[in-house]
Amino acid sequence: NITKIYTNITNTKQNVIAKNLKYLKNISFITTIKNDNIHIQNKNLRIDLINKNPLIIDAGIKKLDFNITNFIDTNNTKPNKNNKEYIVDLNALYTNIIYNNSILYSHFLTLHYDKNSTKIESINNDRNITILKNNKNLKIYAFNLRDEDLKNLANITFLKHTKINAFAFKLNNSSIINGFIHINRGYIKELKAFNNIIAFINLIPSIVTFNGPGFSKKGFKIRDGHIEYIYNDNILYIKNANIKGDNLKFKAQGYLDLSKKIMKMNVDVTIIVKLIKDIPIVNYILLGKDGGVTIKLIVTGPISNPNIKKNLTNQIIKAPFNIIKRTLLTPFRPFMH
Repeated sequence: NITKIYTNITNTKQNVIAKNLKYLKNISFITTIKNDNIHIQNKNLRIDLINKNPLIIDAGIKKLDFNITNFIDTNNTKPNKNNKEYIVDLNALYTNIIYNNSILYSHFLTLHYDKNSTKIESINNDRNITILKNNKNLKIYAFNLRDEDLKNLANITFLKHTKINAFAFKLNNSSIINGFIHINRGYIKELKAFNNIIAFINLIPSIVTFNGPGFSKKGFKIRDGHIEYIYNDNILYIKNANIKGDNLKFKAQGYLDLSKKIMKMNVDVTIIVKLIKDIPIVNYILLGKDGGVTIKLIVTGPISNPNIKKNLTNQIIKAPFNIIKRTLLTPFRPFMH
């Protein structure tokens, strides 16, 4: 026997399915019941409830938004209100994924949820994000993130024309997130801490002729960048950051307290010298293997407008000895690994 019911639900309090980022309060659909299985469908939504043990929920949505928060934050083994086990499989087209306050657009989305694991995959052109979760661990892989993705996911607006790969994970139900970011290309623009560093360097009296730092209307050009971090209790610890431009290199370690909105970073800025960089022996003796002058800075204070300090004492004292050391080592460089 097949039973069809035309249903209109009003004033729902569901917070899973939305349209234009507003959760649907009124939903109209056709319900078909056959052999204890239930099929629900309207123009943008399809749900099949297959009466097995565990219950199978097979769904598809199109041009609707979907909240994945409960699927990531909820422990898979925790029983629901009815103490029933279930499996969810979802396919979605042209949808916004909602996670807490973050939004990510997807051309195509798949989600699988059961008592042992959750897998979510979001594809938009060549951008791919995969979330894997089990009862103890969470892993996130992201490839080819662009400006809009960074803005919607993490409210990052100072990276422009960028292409980023990222990996993050939590282990053993810990609240600590470890992560790694690789910047394939991009520009830094309108980042106050970065602008303050460049302004500070420009105030240091020049003793040699430096090449331009690599700025354009797009910002500071990043040739390559790697950032290794730990996030815990709203504090972002930068274990190691390396950003390479045409004529500037940055190495940094420190932390950003996102609750107090303060930061402390140790930053080494290497300025590549133009006039002698193409003379290998002279370049090595005077400037070392990096081919430039390195300035050590301390960046502290409000994230919105931090202070820049330098500590050149050790650099000034060591400089002559380093030149002598490199002069003596030069004949042996071909044999050094």
